Amino acid sequence: MLTIFAAAAAGYADYSVTDATARVRAAVHSTLMVAALVLYLALLVLRAGGPPDRTMPVVLSIVAYLVLGGGAFVGADVVYALGNIVDRHAGRPAGATWQPLKVG
Repeated sequence: MLTIFAAAAAGYADYSVTDATARVRAAVHSTLMVAALVLYLALLVLRAGGPPDRTMPVVLSIVAYLVLGGGAFVGADVVYALGNIVDRHAGRPAGATWQPLKVG
């Protein structure tokens, strides 16, 4: 459980310096991850009660997994497609100011 809060703190630190399209997608990512957390906590409470019919916990597990997967997809898009917090020039061709290192 402590890992969740550490990841949220790191995500908030990244979010505070994010702008434009990446900020919107990061907000969607964080919303989906919080929703997944709430679903998993509800699932924990539901399963701890030992329900006789396990249909609802199984359905809730599938929904929580899909929400978590959606949040992970959006988060990966922020990092890998937009290059946020990794490299602001990701995916851009080398310009005149960039010169490769010549050896020899």
